[in-house]
Amino acid sequence: MISVIIDVWLVNVSFRSRVKEYLPIVGLADFNKLRAKLIFGADRPAIQGERVATVQCLCSLGSHEGRG
Repeated sequence: MISVIIDVWLVNVSFRSRVKEYLPIVGLADFNKLRAKLIFGADRPAIQGERVATVQCLCSLGSHEGRG
């Protein structure tokens, strides 16, 4: 999974001049599949049977900050 994150980061850094578009509503499919395998375990029957759904949501700087 870390290699996927690094690859995406490298693509974004190397193409600074291109227009940055949001991901499709379903997110980045390969990232979601790899994340599910990492979290639940690639050998689990639910993963192998493609019965696991993941959600990828937008965030911004500070969106995970606790403000009181």
